[in-house]
Amino acid sequence: MNEREVGTVGDNAEQSWHAGGLCRTNPDLFFPETRERTKSAQAVSICMTCPVRTPCRDHALRRPERFGIWGGTTPTERSRMRRQGSTAA
Repeated sequence: MNEREVGTVGDNAEQSWHAGGLCRTNPDLFFPETRERTKSAQAVSICMTCPVRTPCRDHALRRPERFGIWGGTTPTERSRMRRQGSTAA
């Protein structure tokens, strides 16, 4: 596994939600290159129906994850949310 694969976020109980993520079938889609807006939009769309969207987003805000789509949010959105002190999407 490489560092971009979603399965490498950790093994602790706090991240047990990860196994239920829809991103597990195509992790590269959730780590698009900076200018790949179509992939970002596809990933966000998948996140919107994911059963673990909220814990995923919360994880990305706490960690903080600087890359990829997590819980339906982009790195820019998460940065803004952290500045505003928000965990709401």
